[in-house]
Amino acid sequence: MDEAPWGGRGLACRFETADGPVVKRQLAALLHPPLVKTAAKTALVVGVILSLINHGAALLSGRITTELVFQMLLTFAVPYCVATYGAISMARVPTPVDRSERGDR
Repeated sequence: MDEAPWGGRGLACRFETADGPVVKRQLAALLHPPLVKTAAKTALVVGVILSLINHGAALLSGRITTELVFQMLLTFAVPYCVATYGAISMARVPTPVDRSERGDR
């Protein structure tokens, strides 16, 4: 059976870099520095906006509890996960396993 560009089989993602395209295993792609940087920026902007909308009254009144802090962390985590998932989905490339499962040759 054909092997993926990194010498194994399974899911892969392709990223464009200054040195040319890079193909990484899907799990390793989660740590690709430009992806992490972009997802973190998205989480920061969206997280701040959502935190102000959802928790602004509690923050302004000084009623900060452990539960509120946990909810705010989730408020930042969700856009990070969504941005990461979107980037991974768009960067996914078919591997030899994918092609054989679809019947492509």
